[in-house]
Amino acid sequence: KRVGMMRRAIFIFVYCLTVLGGVEGQADGWKMTDRFHGFRYSIPTSSATLHSTLLALAQSSSCFGWSQTSSSSTVGEYRCPKSVGLTVQKTLEDEHSAVIKVYEDTKIKLHFSRFKELDEKRITCFKDEPHKCGGKEKGGKEEKEEL
Repeated sequence: KRVGMMRRAIFIFVYCLTVLGGVEGQADGWKMTDRFHGFRYSIPTSSATLHSTLLALAQSSSCFGWSQTSSSSTVGEYRCPKSVGLTVQKTLEDEHSAVIKVYEDTKIKLHFSRFKELDEKRITCFKDEPHKCGGKEKGGKEEKEEL
């Protein structure tokens, strides 16, 4: 009898938390989408100093991610605190004419502990724009998505 009452009390407690508290897996403010802003970018230019500029922007905004420079463009990803993510995104769009794809789940594909410059030879293309896979690699092999 006592065990039955305890089970019923636990059931009522959990029910109240779920229904009245609006529990959906994680409390508001703790979900990744509440805390981060993640996106991919493609900048239609490349220069020797662009990675340094992107790195400085990441460091000053507490973001992490990566960039990769080719002969014609610079691509990469940022994941930033929600409070500054849109500002970083807008800076890339306004100052560097970046094409942006925002990740609704905020998750970037390559995670590093700091903002990293990737070697040009590493395949980093995606299934969709910006930086969509396509065409042939230098070795004649079909370019395939790594990420």
